[in-house]
Amino acid sequence: MKVRRLRGPGKQLRGAVLKERIGSVLQEFVRDAELRGERPTISFGELAKLIPCSKTTIYKYEGYVEEFIKDTSIYRARRTGSAKASELVKIVDRQHEKIEQLSSELDALRRHHANLYRRMLLGSSDLSSLVLEEGMVSSAKSGFCVFCGAQSAGETYGKVHRLSK
Repeated sequence: MKVRRLRGPGKQLRGAVLKERIGSVLQEFVRDAELRGERPTISFGELAKLIPCSKTTIYKYEGYVEEFIKDTSIYRARRTGSAKASELVKIVDRQHEKIEQLSSELDALRRHHANLYRRMLLGSSDLSSLVLEEGMVSSAKSGFCVFCGAQSAGETYGKVHRLSK
């Protein structure tokens, strides 16, 4: 934007001079926006930077600014609490959708995982007869149980008891 900004000490504007500066800044803003082919939209913060003054000062002259805006084609950008609330509601809705999607994916993965274990269990052979017999023979030769580590045939180690056929 080509609006000329005032700077330096002693340039604080008040009263009629400030109103005049507000009007000239708004006119220049509209002119520049129309040259660019855009819809002129301004916020009080942006207006305060261009004048220069504080937003509080602009809010004191809000009636004058509103009258000027009505007479021209300026669109005033407003940020209200309800706009912020509606944006937050949209964000929460998107997060709930993500949660639902991820929950359904997790449930599908759990079902798939359980199905894999079920297929592995049903498709496997019972190897206990091979392992038990070989373990008994190895235990008898070595003098201790190869399964639990007990030293003699009658001794128990932990919660494991003597094997019998």
